[in-house]
Amino acid sequence: MGDTVKLQLGYSPLTNKIYLAKMKDFGNGTKVRIGKERQDVTNEAAMMVWELVRDNGGSIHWELDDGTAMVLKAEFLNEDGKNETSYKTKLA
Repeated sequence: MGDTVKLQLGYSPLTNKIYLAKMKDFGNGTKVRIGKERQDVTNEAAMMVWELVRDNGGSIHWELDDGTAMVLKAEFLNEDGKNETSYKTKLA
């Protein structure tokens, strides 16, 4: 598993950006970027996730092992920042 280098999405908590880069998987969730080339795809990824949430009725729920849940919701906002639809929460 650790010898395969492939193009993957990665999130950087330092820059709050999503990058597309060549990465190598080392198991248990560990990824290492290979080379210096990377492309910032934060806006494109956020729009794709927003479309996914919107197409699923405006929210997606993940149930966690401890019994809690994560909920991701989407909404349209007009230029004044006012909600134009029935969706509840905005994605940044």
